[in-house]
Amino acid sequence: MEFANQILRRVIERDRCGSRKTTCFALLEGKEKIGDANVMQEELIPEEVTSYSFTRTLWKGLVPPRVELFVWFVLIGRVNTNDRLSRFEIISDDDVSCVICNNDVEDMHHLFLGCGFAWQVWSAWISAFGRRWSFPGTMKEHFLSWTEEPRRVEERNHRLRSFCAIIWNLWLERNRRIFQHTSKGVEEIINMSSISASEWSGGDPFSC
Repeated sequence: MEFANQILRRVIERDRCGSRKTTCFALLEGKEKIGDANVMQEELIPEEVTSYSFTRTLWKGLVPPRVELFVWFVLIGRVNTNDRLSRFEIISDDDVSCVICNNDVEDMHHLFLGCGFAWQVWSAWISAFGRRWSFPGTMKEHFLSWTEEPRRVEERNHRLRSFCAIIWNLWLERNRRIFQHTSKGVEEIINMSSISASEWSGGDPFSC
């Protein structure tokens, strides 16, 4: 838990020194905020989490601090999806469906990989990279296959920004549908993730 608190302090301090604001990762519809400090739900992070190889791969300062932190929470399974909120008895078991497709339980894997909407977004990027789609078993496996395949450092950094941009914009779309009652289509999320990656890299995210 102290490790996570140190990361939070680091991210908040970096945001204060820059122009970005660290905001909440999950909200309760029409109720109280579940903010950054409470995302962990006071759970202890297993020691093995801090030694995951993706920890060093992710924390490079290539994307905004809040995005870096959020993606890390996704990879260790600490983001408040409907399934997780239900397990904490914050929402009803009847409200665990994916708010994007309404076809399955909104757990971590489904929201960011298994949902048909998310799959189309990933597929567009994979096609742009000239890769074949290979559906991974876990988010960690997907992250490692996405970021460790390129041999050149520039391309690995490019892939990391793109991965974070996709995860971040899928989450924003999820929250947009819950709290703003509006939605965007697959093509719009593809374009928005492209813009995010481009802004973070200062160039075209599809270029190598």
